Amino acid sequence: MKEAVPIVFLILFSFIVLNNELFGAIRIIADDYYHFSRIHNLYGSPIAFLYPQNFATIGQVGSATNIFYPSILMQGIVDFIPHSLNLGPMTVYKIFMFIMLIFMFLSFYCLVHFGLNTPILKATFLSLIWGAFAFSFDLTTIGGETLARLAFPFVAFGLYKLNQQKSYFYLVVGVSLAVYSHILTAAYLVGLITVYFFVSIVLQRKGRVLLIKNYVFTGLYTFFTTLVITVPIVLTDKANNILPPQVPKLVFLERTGSLHYILQIPGVFIICFSIVVMILVTRMMNMGQMVTLGVAVFGTSAIGWLYYAQNTSLSVLQFSDRVFNYSMFMCLLFSLFSLTKINFNKNSLKILGSCSLFIVALSSTMLHDFNYSNFDDEGERILVTDDQLNHHVNDGLDGYQLTNLGAMDDSHTKNPNTWRLMNFADYVPSEILANKSSKFLKEDSYATHIADHQLEVNGQYFEVKQYNASLKEIKLSSQENIEKNTIKLPVLGYNNFDINVYINKKRLDYTVDKGQITISSALGKKDVLTIRQFIPLSSVIALFLSIIAWVILFIHPKNIVKAKKKTLLGIN
Repeated sequence: MKEAVPIVFLILFSFIVLNNELFGAIRIIADDYYHFSRIHNLYGSPIAFLYPQNFATIGQVGSATNIFYPSILMQGIVDFIPHSLNLGPMTVYKIFMFIMLIFMFLSFYCLVHFGLNTPILKATFLSLIWGAFAFSFDLTTIGGETLARLAFPFVAFGLYKLNQQKSYFYLVVGVSLAVYSHILTAAYLVGLITVYFFVSIVLQRKGRVLLIKNYVFTGLYTFFTTLVITVPIVLTDKANNILPPQVPKLVFLERTGSLHYILQIPGVFIICFSIVVMILVTRMMNMGQMVTLGVAVFGTSAIGWLYYAQNTSLSVLQFSDRVFNYSMFMCLLFSLFSLTKINFNKNSLKILGSCSLFIVALSSTMLHDFNYSNFDDEGERILVTDDQLNHHVNDGLDGYQLTNLGAMDDSHTKNPNTWRLMNFADYVPSEILANKSSKFLKEDSYATHIADHQLEVNGQYFEVKQYNASLKEIKLSSQENIEKNTIKLPVLGYNNFDINVYINKKRLDYTVDKGQITISSALGKKDVLTIRQFIPLSSVIALFLSIIAWVILFIHPKNIVKAKKKTLLGIN
């Protein structure tokens, strides 16, 4: 019963942090629209992440977001929300945020309370600090970088215990969770683990064999636990010319961590300030703090490596301040771990509790400023209207222009144009773009026709009607009769995907022509054309192998512990 009290307490504070978001309409203004759309797509089935193309949202043209933007961790949280309730998309999005914040609080709490033997009250206060910072830092990345921060405590804990027998277990869990949600975050964590490992090898004279063993086991297990993500990515990328997210070189060169950056963004400043305070309070620095602060320098303007890396594979990082931000979060975790080693009297606990509650309040204000609805002169929420949604889509607007729209609730998502507000060009076949640097489909002179759901016949475009998109299929009809000809459909085509095309339930042969599904047929106004996708066999096999790896991972550490006990008892 005693152990249940902090769990209830942390759930209650998750509700308090998100009280502004859970009730009423909220604004979706940037990349959070992308993740809002992905969540709605995944709510269509408990195994929606295995379908390679997103038919239901993000323009409803079938971009391969489920492959190149991993969705397993997101799917896991979405599956906590009963599908039988048939909740509205905005309600699902809010519940997703709520569950995710609870996981952030509880995962850290379990690690410091059970793993570091931290007293309940102290562990609870430290969990509030971590969860509030990790969640509220940037809500636009709610389903990407923010979600991937669920992995950070496990990686930090594994590194903190790197010279112990089972530390690889936590590293595998952490890196795998990151791969399941955000590839770039996972790449950073792998790099940090490698740096930490080599620093440990150099500085530690004893226990090097165990360090190497933990590092090797981390790599081997992670390779297999992440096959469910890496296999589809490799196969799809090899068979197609995939366009990665486009970021101008100037942004890559100039978006770095700096003193101005720290002072300009409240979340960054508070995290940096908190780290300094914790170092002064503990009067010591552990290896994790030193390594992460050293790595953080490479995400600042203090070192000019960006100029030489702009035309290399390192440019996939997109923003170098990511290195700085990720390192600060990891340093914060190592600093919180240091606090667990200090004995707190009642007065010190009161101070820690007051600070944690104040940080929770600050995080709630940051969320409020970001997505809480604006108000008119009469004190009423400014909500988006159907006319605004239709105007936004029909007039060819695209990209980061959602700030001009009002807040949304479930009723607004009934308008099909809700899912066509931002037509990202990320991970589309590059052949569909006239300009390979286009970030959104409607910014491109050719791809705009696909985003507008137009059929193409010999360079002529025909409007469609009754365009219905769902998780597994897209159905449409032409507004005009089209004689037998080569017809390019407004659906992205990827080589090696398992797709069927039907007209009035009669299956047709199709080809993938310059990134579009193409058929040779007549199409009447009364005909119903259906494009249906299936889960690739390779994804099922990869998932099965990953599950086996997880089973072995959870069994392996227990065997090690049993073997160790037998050795101590002198049992052969």
